[in-house]
Amino acid sequence: MSVTFEPHWKSLVLNDRFLSNDKATIGQATVYDAPDHAALGLYLLEDAYNWPKIPGKSRIPAGVYEIVFRKDGGMYPRYRDDPRLQGIGQERGMLWLTDVTTHTFVYYHIGNDEDDTDGCPLTGETYDKTAMKVFQSVKAYRRFYPLVAPLVERGGCYGKFVDNDRK
Repeated sequence: MSVTFEPHWKSLVLNDRFLSNDKATIGQATVYDAPDHAALGLYLLEDAYNWPKIPGKSRIPAGVYEIVFRKDGGMYPRYRDDPRLQGIGQERGMLWLTDVTTHTFVYYHIGNDEDDTDGCPLTGETYDKTAMKVFQSVKAYRRFYPLVAPLVERGGCYGKFVDNDRK
């Protein structure tokens, strides 16, 4: 499948939200390192759609956000020093979705259910639609980070969130 890139995009993490309930949202994330080349697919879990925003219980709005590295804050040293994440290049920083008007410090990170996210997308290899959880989150993150980090380094890497769960 091919996607349309804006002129300033060099790569894209497309999150197609396809399933949600009053607690969580599940989406399929596809990493495109070029408009016609999908490099990786996995699942993302986020909080539920809530508007107006409920702090700690609402996903980020659909839209496009630049992904950059961020080393400030408490999450970065925990991930940099986590033995499960050694060897993936985590020392570059957290993958931060910038300019999210409704949230601050939105990162792609590890977790399994809505209790692990405050609006951040959590990586997963598989999901359970009844429990609304993702599984094998560390394994998925270990695949995701080393692929996305070099795209962030070259600049022009964006995360696009599409609501296909709310018809």
